[in-house]
Amino acid sequence: MTQNSFLQSQKNELDKLYNIFTAMRKNVSEQVLNKKTNADKWSALECMQHLILYGNYYIKVIEKAIQRTENPSKHNFEHSWLGKKSVESVSPDNPKKIKTFKHMNPHIASQSHLDKDSIFERLLEQIATLSSACTNAQRVDIERKKVPLEFFKLLNISIGDAIAFHTAHLQRHLIQIETAIR
Repeated sequence: MTQNSFLQSQKNELDKLYNIFTAMRKNVSEQVLNKKTNADKWSALECMQHLILYGNYYIKVIEKAIQRTENPSKHNFEHSWLGKKSVESVSPDNPKKIKTFKHMNPHIASQSHLDKDSIFERLLEQIATLSSACTNAQRVDIERKKVPLEFFKLLNISIGDAIAFHTAHLQRHLIQIETAIR
């Protein structure tokens, strides 16, 4: 796949997510978004808070890597082995439950009742920023420049892998969010 078609497909997915979350903000009450199906499950807003916590890290390192890259873009993009495994681990198609790191757990990182408007504002801002990063990344080699994984900073994945990882993570939790508000 060419680098630009990969980035355009990621941007398209992010734009879809932006529209879905915008509609959800408009159509779903704060009470429903804070509702838990049971004590062990996250509410919809807690899922979004978790995504924001990850976005606080990944969006910053992705943008910084794009800004600091002097390598011109390559024609094709291929996931690295580690990048592919990272994306697969958070893919909505992966049925395995993933243990959340303590510092990324919204139960620990936030209060019990979350504010709908502030959560949506921050999440939508992050999605829009990552979508813009896809456009900005078209001028650099997204396979060569690396960013550290949040959960193990000694391991690095490419900018392209990091964008795909964060997009898949958003998609995975969107399913969880939609289940929580039903």
